[in-house]
Amino acid sequence: MKKIALLLFYFVFSITYAQEIVISNPSSPGGVPSGSTFSFGNIVLGDSSSETFTISNNSTFASTLTINTPISDANSEFTITEQPASSVSSGFPTTFIVKFKPSTAGTRTGQISFGNGDSNGDENPYIINLTGTVT
Repeated sequence: MKKIALLLFYFVFSITYAQEIVISNPSSPGGVPSGSTFSFGNIVLGDSSSETFTISNNSTFASTLTINTPISDANSEFTITEQPASSVSSGFPTTFIVKFKPSTAGTRTGQISFGNGDSNGDENPYIINLTGTVT
């Protein structure tokens, strides 16, 4: 009986500090996994489109997830117009906004990437590939 109690205590203690980063968007409420591609869809040359992304810390317990800001983009056609908070407590999400303002027609791509304190390490850095079609 003592071994079971000891193992249970260790398990609870271990998950108390776990931070799990989740990024969502109104068009992807289930999440935008790290390494996936987010599409801005079709846009007319000369127009722009902005998307808001929400960063959540889905830890079961109170903990803080660190976000290495500022987030930067790898293509000037995709810009970060609003940076997220540098820390995300469980239950208190933060947002960032990406603006797509293409300069030429065709399929445009970009990428945003940021370091974070995800306890699994499998999403650090967090990468979102971006695409949009310009007519």
